[in-house]
Amino acid sequence: MTDRTTGPRYAELHAHSAFSFLDGASHPEELAAEAARLGLSALAVTDHDGLYGVVRFAEAARKVGLPTVFGSELHLPAPTTTGAPVLDPPTGVPDPRSTHLLVLARGTQGYRNLSRAIATAHLATGTKGAADYRLEQLAAEAAGQWLVLTGCRKGAVRRALVTSGRAAARRELDRLVALFGADNVAVEITTTDDPRDADLHAALADLAADARLPLVATTAAHYAHPRDADLAGALAAVRARSSLDDLDGWLPGAPTTHLRSAAEMLARHPRHPQAVATAAALGDECAFDLHLVAPDLPPYPVPDGHTEATWLRELVRRGGEDRYGPRGQEKITGAWAQIDHELRVIEDLHFPGYFLVVYDLVEFCRRNGILAQGRGSAANSAVCYALGITAVDAVKHGLLFERFLAPERDGPPDIDIDIESARREEVIQHVYETFGRTHAAQVANVISYRPKSAVRDAARALGYDVGQADAWSKSIERWGSLRGPDPSSPAADRAAKERAIAAKTPGSAGPAAPRVTTRTARKDAATSRLWGSRDWSPDLTGRGARVVDPLAVDEGDVLRADDTHDVVPAHRPPSAAQEGEIPDAVLDLADRMLRLPRHLGIHSGGMVMCDRPVIEVCPVEWARMEGRTVLQWDKEDCADAGLVKFDLLGLGMLTALRIGFDLVERHEGGPRLALHTLPEDDPAVYDLLCAADTVGVFQVESRAQMATLPRLRPRTFYDIVIEVALIRPGPIQGGSVHPYINRARGREEVTFLHPLLEKSLGKTKGVPLFQEQLMQMAIDVAGFSPKESDQLRRAMGSKRSVERMEELRGRLMDGMREKGVTDPAVREEIYDKLKAFADFGFPESHAYSFAFLVYASSWLKVHHPAAFYAGLLAAQPMGFYSPQSLVADARRHGVTVLRPDVNASDVEATVERLPADHAAAPAEHAGTDRPGARTGDSRMLGGEAGVDTRYGPEPDLGLAVRLGLASVRGLGKDAAERVVAARGAPGEGRAFCDLRAVGRRVALTAARRAGLATAGATDGLGVTRREALWAAGALAQEGPGTLPGVSVGVDAPALPGMTDVETAVADVWATGVSTDSYPTQYVRDGLTAAGVLTVVGAVAVSREIEEVDEAERAAGEVPGTRPHPPSRVAVGGVVTHRQRPGTAGGVTFLSLEDETGILNVVCSPGLWQRFRKVARGSAALVVRGRLERADGATNLVAEHLAPLSLQVGTTSRDFR
Repeated sequence: MTDRTTGPRYAELHAHSAFSFLDGASHPEELAAEAARLGLSALAVTDHDGLYGVVRFAEAARKVGLPTVFGSELHLPAPTTTGAPVLDPPTGVPDPRSTHLLVLARGTQGYRNLSRAIATAHLATGTKGAADYRLEQLAAEAAGQWLVLTGCRKGAVRRALVTSGRAAARRELDRLVALFGADNVAVEITTTDDPRDADLHAALADLAADARLPLVATTAAHYAHPRDADLAGALAAVRARSSLDDLDGWLPGAPTTHLRSAAEMLARHPRHPQAVATAAALGDECAFDLHLVAPDLPPYPVPDGHTEATWLRELVRRGGEDRYGPRGQEKITGAWAQIDHELRVIEDLHFPGYFLVVYDLVEFCRRNGILAQGRGSAANSAVCYALGITAVDAVKHGLLFERFLAPERDGPPDIDIDIESARREEVIQHVYETFGRTHAAQVANVISYRPKSAVRDAARALGYDVGQADAWSKSIERWGSLRGPDPSSPAADRAAKERAIAAKTPGSAGPAAPRVTTRTARKDAATSRLWGSRDWSPDLTGRGARVVDPLAVDEGDVLRADDTHDVVPAHRPPSAAQEGEIPDAVLDLADRMLRLPRHLGIHSGGMVMCDRPVIEVCPVEWARMEGRTVLQWDKEDCADAGLVKFDLLGLGMLTALRIGFDLVERHEGGPRLALHTLPEDDPAVYDLLCAADTVGVFQVESRAQMATLPRLRPRTFYDIVIEVALIRPGPIQGGSVHPYINRARGREEVTFLHPLLEKSLGKTKGVPLFQEQLMQMAIDVAGFSPKESDQLRRAMGSKRSVERMEELRGRLMDGMREKGVTDPAVREEIYDKLKAFADFGFPESHAYSFAFLVYASSWLKVHHPAAFYAGLLAAQPMGFYSPQSLVADARRHGVTVLRPDVNASDVEATVERLPADHAAAPAEHAGTDRPGARTGDSRMLGGEAGVDTRYGPEPDLGLAVRLGLASVRGLGKDAAERVVAARGAPGEGRAFCDLRAVGRRVALTAARRAGLATAGATDGLGVTRREALWAAGALAQEGPGTLPGVSVGVDAPALPGMTDVETAVADVWATGVSTDSYPTQYVRDGLTAAGVLTVVGAVAVSREIEEVDEAERAAGEVPGTRPHPPSRVAVGGVVTHRQRPGTAGGVTFLSLEDETGILNVVCSPGLWQRFRKVARGSAALVVRGRLERADGATNLVAEHLAPLSLQVGTTSRDFR
């Protein structure tokens, strides 16, 4: 690294990072590292129209001791020879027309002024990515706190010099001096290896001397190293939506715009050496560390005579008395003492305002009938329970407050608010209205290149057509890589991690201890010591052959399980290079694009609110979504800068539940249902969960959850909490799933390493599942205080140092010794157990919050199935299953689903009463011999599900689900609302009488009329679908403003009727749903003739095998004594899901659905490779394989895949 204290000095004052979005090829961290290596005295990052990467740049520069300058290159309209100035959009053209103004902040006040100016310009346009700068306004905003450089070739001064001569350039320079002041303007020269550079620089130097302004040399760097010049060119081609060949004339001829040392700059500017020294001097003037004064939360309006603290105490008193009873008469011992303790901590940390803001948001939802609940760590707080932020009683359930808030924790507590997704926008706009767009904004999400997008853009830059580029992009599977493991991505190269960690890990404590390097390996080794082999699957056959279920081991000792999180798989798909389909040149370029930021997105729910303009900390710009403004930083940058973030998260299930509750009130009467006042411990709810009859039920509808429910057999609310937490990456990776299930089923004795652990692990049968248990274990077994236990939890996280962990290890060992844990081996085992799940324990508070929604959605499905399915369909898109699967499940539960109808449908799905002669008795819907019979155990195989009416009514199967008009293809919600408004509510006497009546009241295009006709929505008007389609084009000429009867050709000639298959095809095309059939039933005869079973048939076979095996064991007979059906079968169905969880060891899971139910199919990595094209591309399959069944869960382990051709179209939800 070059010494900055001796020799020539130079500061680079004009550099673009990758956060100039497709106009820079290096991360801010790379620029900082290279600048430090070159010995620069300072570095300025000046990205286009924003301060996107400044936090990352500041952090990286701080680590290498590099002074930092912050600025931006602003885009103003460029002058034209023919008319008004013009500002081209930054993408879509090779060389966008604009005038660049390079601005550097002088200190923190200059930074605030610059951030505010950028935000003001963005907000003035109302358009994403556009900013409206006015030079005079910028000068006023600067207030003498900026240094302005005249810029590179697009700077006003240099452009005027080249195009109009010295006099014009002097006028532009004088204009800048007049506006910003002579002390705040410098003339910039940049070498590009153009032969004309010397003359240009001489002219600029003369201008600077005449105006008595400093002359500054820059590189206008767009990348850190010369080797990245071609990558910068490719990104420029992507930005221009062009190819490198087409863009060649606009690209530089050599790699000139990279960082250079002082010696290099002196060599490139032999006639103007003072410009290099001046750059260093100005860098010294402008350099400062970006430790901004973090803004506070906005003041919360409180009644006269109150402070925020006293008003919070008053609100908590009211809520606490309502929930716990008055002081001295509390319903739960210790409740008020806990509340007082929490309030003291909240006040000591100056967080009353934070709790009041969250309370205000929840109250806004409550006042406006919006379902909402606090999620996450708020469940650990009795104060949050008293305020109504969460429905989880932390005192009753013994949840640890210090997991939520403690003096040692950095920053405010974490309270996520789940809001029904359909109405979350109302809450977000409430925040904007309350605090203003300058004081509140949403957090950004930086969208970076991943393998798919990198291949697509690289191929286009290299000149391949769009179709070919998209095909190559789609060929890369989830978790797929380009040339093997990527050492910098989340799916990091394990070998590289081993080498890096091994260099920092001390030697093992004793000669017998194995050398463990990676964190994953350490956890695996610890798990093996604690629990023994990972082969916990019981032998239910008696033959010594292990029964494999969805959570069992396969392909060695690799656990397979469902996982919706970003967990790195142990076995990843073949890389694109190994597949050999994509050219090496494309892969090389795409590989270099990986992880570069491509554009700015919007965080799913994070918002910040400030007591002073947030735009003085970070610029704000418009998001693509109407009415949303977004910060230029992501959540990590906001946290580093001290901005307080609130997560307002949209949850589709809350929308579905609210709609369901509304429909029950409207059509079935009775008291208004509410989320947290439903009857508790309904046996029918637990029956539904035990049977895994959970299609559509919140959180437990995934493949792995449905496989676990029959094994766990939840019978209490806490069992649901366990189920929610159990099928997560942490417990799966940590080896907690099978020990817990085996202990819950009585197959394994509940033991504890030491009696002191019984308090913390007793309710989870000695198996650690939750983060809070780690903290409680440290308290119980080592005498830790709650504060120390939280320090332990955070120190054992993946980002903490080995030294800090070892320091706490000593404290833990000493504490265990003092508490009477005398056996050193037991102490080591307890420590290993803590380490084994410290990184992945799921918070118990989160599980409680989710469990409420599991129970509520299950209860609604049991007692009000029509409202349940209507709510799910009206809240789409959401959940694990498609509308087609939801409708099929509704039929399996005896619920009738009706097509859209212009006279009966609402905008979204709703419920309506069937005619008396149409409603069927419940028994008619439970038989196993009809298509749609339930699958699984007794409940799902058609056995009647008992309902105790003390907990809710019997299902009313006289209520049907009516699909909404908005579900019709091409119609859209706006047009559907107009149709419903023109018709009025059913029974008002304004129903449409014919096709012409629809057109006279509502203006609809021919395409929208055709969509209604195809969906059968006009069948009730006395015309067939084909007749309505015939009339659609003609009637489109009529509307509310035309004379009636002007269209001709409305009446259709005699047309043939539609077959059942044609009707189903039309239904699926128009709405995605076939309401009274399933695509596989139309090929069932052929499948049956070929020996292919239905799903319900396969489940019945597996159940029969299980019963025979159980009878043999009971009789003490040798396995195989009694005959039973062969376990190798063929099953055909539609592929609804393809999943390859990160914890699954390369195994892929398919969900196969037919008219009778859904079956889980297990595909090994080898089989997937053999049948890759069929497995990935076929909408339906015939799967031949071996049935496995354990504890009521049936799987088909695939041995052969064949495509199944269907006449009715289907779709799948893959790798989600």
